[in-house]
Parts: sequence; C-alpha cells; structure tokens
Amino acid sequence: MVDAVCKRVGKKSVVILGHSWGSALGALYSTRFPKKVAAYVGSGQIGDCAAAESSSYAFALAEAKRLNNRKALNELRAIGPPPYTAGSVWKERTWLQRFDGQLGGRALWNIGRIVLGRPESSILDLPNIVRGFRFSLDAMWPEVSSLNLMKLAPGLQMPVFSRDPDTSRS
Repeated sequence: MVDAVCKRVGKKSVVILGHSWGSALGALYSTRFPKKVAAYVGSGQIGDCAAAESSSYAFALAEAKRLNNRKALNELRAIGPPPYTAGSVWKERTWLQRFDGQLGGRALWNIGRIVLGRPESSILDLPNIVRGFRFSLDAMWPEVSSLNLMKLAPGLQMPVFSRDPDTSRS
C-alpha cells in the first residue's frame, strides 16, 4: 500500500498514521522500511502488551474495589490477571471502559453518532459491528498480546508523534 501511495503522489516516502492495532503495524513497518516513512504518527499506541495488560487489569480491579462494585470484582477476579484469552480481555475492557466513562450515556451517544450517523450505516449494523470486533479480537489476540514493540521497534529513524485519544494528551 505504501508503494502504491508513493507512486500515486510522486513521493519516495509517506507519513504513516496508525491507531490501536494499526499502531503496531505502523511501528513495525516503519522499523523495517525507514526510507519509505517520512514520519510516523501513533494513536492509541501499542507498546509492551503484557505490561499494559497487567496495568489495565490492576487499574480495573482497584476501581472495582474503590467503588465497592461487587459484580465487577467477582467478574474480574474470575478471569484473573493476564495473560488471558480474548474473551477475558473483552470482559476486562468492558469494566475498564465503564469505570473511565467510555461506556457512559454521553460517550455512547457520541460514538453512535460518529459510527452510525452516516447514510451508508444504520443502527441495524450495530450487531455486525460488535461481531466484527469480537471476530478480530479472537483472531488476533494470541499474537497481539505477546507483542513488545519496545524490543521489536526500539527506535524509529524518522520523526515520531504520538497521541493518546483517551486522555487528549500528546
């Protein structure tokens, strides 16, 4: 794809923007083909997945305790700390997003307007979107959860920009 874009715009390199799983692909591509990447932009950047999963689980568990949310405590303790399956990460992420407000009414409304507020989509697409997320997570989780870009892409040879979309910090 990079070669096709370079050819189309008449350049030898491009700026790559990677979000979430795309951030892993972008960093790995940038490491392997530095001359083809003028700059790399990571959003929701993946780094050391094992360390991130441990921190994420610990935060969700601590929030469940702080809020005395028995249901969350029981479900989080049932899956236990990582490493865990894709199904368990789905459950952990659901609690994490509830605790940080991503699954609150206003947040869901805004996401719904963005994802489903286009002529080419409708609320009827929602079950397929969720199934698609689950399918992708199930298919990719064993590989993604073992990635450590701190080792695989320790230093990029081009300008790097990173943005955390959850906290609006650059």
